[in-house]
Amino acid sequence: MKVSAIPFAVIVFLSAMTAVAAEQLRIVAIGASNTQGWYVGKQGAYPAKLQALLKAKGVDAQVINAGVPLDTTAGMLKRIDRDVPVGTDIVILQPGANDLRFFVTKEERAANIAAMERRLRERSIKVIVYDEVIPLRYYTFDFIHLTGEGHAMIAAKLLPWIMATINRRAVDAKPSMGRGLWASDRNNIRSRHNGLAAKVHYAAAKAGVVGMIKSIAQESAERGVTANCIAPGFLAIPMAGVSYSPSQSEAFLASIPAGRFESASEIAAAAVFLASDEAAYITGQPLHINGGLARI
Repeated sequence: MKVSAIPFAVIVFLSAMTAVAAEQLRIVAIGASNTQGWYVGKQGAYPAKLQALLKAKGVDAQVINAGVPLDTTAGMLKRIDRDVPVGTDIVILQPGANDLRFFVTKEERAANIAAMERRLRERSIKVIVYDEVIPLRYYTFDFIHLTGEGHAMIAAKLLPWIMATINRRAVDAKPSMGRGLWASDRNNIRSRHNGLAAKVHYAAAKAGVVGMIKSIAQESAERGVTANCIAPGFLAIPMAGVSYSPSQSEAFLASIPAGRFESASEIAAAAVFLASDEAAYITGQPLHINGGLARI
């Protein structure tokens, strides 16, 4: 009977992590006339320009222009729920300068902005407040409304903020369940604990697998993701790998307390178990399936 060892390989990885990047990003820009695009039109306003920049970055995003001319932060607060639909991911809030023109105090303005931020975050919507001082060269002759260059400048300024928010959303996405499972061959046992002569790289790789799954387990446990590995023994199946002669096979068999070689179905059963909900509390563990060949 010929015996083959399973070659070192990642055999399965299952994860229910949210595919944030695969879904269309929904952004709403709240503001007054400069958000709306006074003088330049909606297609020339910064929301449309931002959408184009995101597309150039490979981000499928819809940026909705919810600018209302002459609006104040009090007006924005009143319409924030109506103008930000369910399913919105990010809101860009540009308070503008109308509060100053309509004699709204700085304290009232700050309170309105804080209330909008709070209301949106209660809905799990990310908020970016753009309240920068804009250089005069970006204004039209009335020194109130922006030129096309001014809108392009705001879009370029917002782009890295949006990209950073997308990255945070990907990190913060909470998977409902995830199972990471790796398999290595039977030499994983010997090389990891005793080393292998003339195979420093091989032994390091085996020990590295165990160190990797233990690290992944610590990093991902709070998200419901597990990480384990399987260390099989000798399998009585022909495989692309290291094959042994009949005399070698007999010697290997004599060293196994169970008195037989293991089957691929036994390895598969362990993999199915570790990938199941029943193994949700098992993580960071190497599972040795070897008939007692190594008792670790």
